[in-house]
Amino acid sequence: MTRWGILIIAAMALQPIAGMAQKKYSLSADQAVQLALKQVTDIKNLQIDRELQLAKNKELIAQAFPQVNGTISTQHFFSIPVTLLPDFISPSVYQVLVDNGVKNGAGSPITKPNDPPQFFPAQFGVPWQSSAGFQFQQLLFQPDLFIAVLARKKSIDLTEANIKSMEDSVKSNLYRAYYSVFIAEKRKSYLDSGIVRLQKLKADQEKLFKNGFAERLDIDKTQVSLNNLMTTVSQIEKLMEIGLASLKFAMALNQKDTLELTEKLSNDRIKKNLLDMSGFTYEDRKEIQVLNIVKDLQGLDIKRQKLSYAPTVATYWSYSKNALGQDFNLLNFNQKWFKTSVWSVNMSVPIFDAGQKGQRIRQAKLNLEKRGR
Repeated sequence: MTRWGILIIAAMALQPIAGMAQKKYSLSADQAVQLALKQVTDIKNLQIDRELQLAKNKELIAQAFPQVNGTISTQHFFSIPVTLLPDFISPSVYQVLVDNGVKNGAGSPITKPNDPPQFFPAQFGVPWQSSAGFQFQQLLFQPDLFIAVLARKKSIDLTEANIKSMEDSVKSNLYRAYYSVFIAEKRKSYLDSGIVRLQKLKADQEKLFKNGFAERLDIDKTQVSLNNLMTTVSQIEKLMEIGLASLKFAMALNQKDTLELTEKLSNDRIKKNLLDMSGFTYEDRKEIQVLNIVKDLQGLDIKRQKLSYAPTVATYWSYSKNALGQDFNLLNFNQKWFKTSVWSVNMSVPIFDAGQKGQRIRQAKLNLEKRGR
């Protein structure tokens, strides 16, 4: 009994939560459109894409500004690298002996030997080496960055045009779904009126038949018409359910929510927002604007690929201090540090890439040609 009581109490407690999850909406067509524009996932994603593009543009522009990096490091050599030095002592000694005419034990003048050059190993440095400094780098010219600066506004225009195009698509689908339900409701109301009239006609015909003023065939014909209308009403009710489900889907609403249509259809409403064909141009359509912007971006991509033959120029300046010792001394404030400073300008010139750049240019031109068809 205790277990069943707990289950009943839990079910009663969950009922208000389930009721709270369901919402009721009473919307006109314009209100439904505004709600859909706020809730449709595709529009939200495109708005996020716009913010991503803005962030990407700022990232690209930041590359044209100075970059400063700081470094600090400590190294310990368990074995100090060995360098082979040429034997410069022996040739110097022999040269002194030759210059002074010194003779060997046999009485002959000493001469420089013709042996191959000799080397002896030497170690330079100390086991512990520490370094701290910073580097300033400035990019002077980079082809793809140059084109990115030119294309940043076009890229934002593309995201804006995609949003507008998606909003137009959502509006079109929602108005179509809204008015299809509304028209189905109107049709059902007309059919309900027809059913009432046929039921009254059938009742009158049955009275006339009882009094001998009508035939059974007339009653049967009326019954067939009545059955047909009732079947049609049943079909329209199913279509209304499907239409409401489609409308909720277009608005990104939960299918369990209640939706009431408040729009009143009139001649003025039908004529409202009709397209004036006198001033219509295809360039006004958002889809065409998207295609034109993509075409412009692909033209910039061709320029970017052509500029890849241009050199990249950058400059940098670095400053560092180094500490050397036999023991770890990074934390010793009395340790002597030796400074190093260098400034440089680098130019990277592409010479040969086995035709890669040429093929990229060809691909960019083909993409532009495909988009123009």
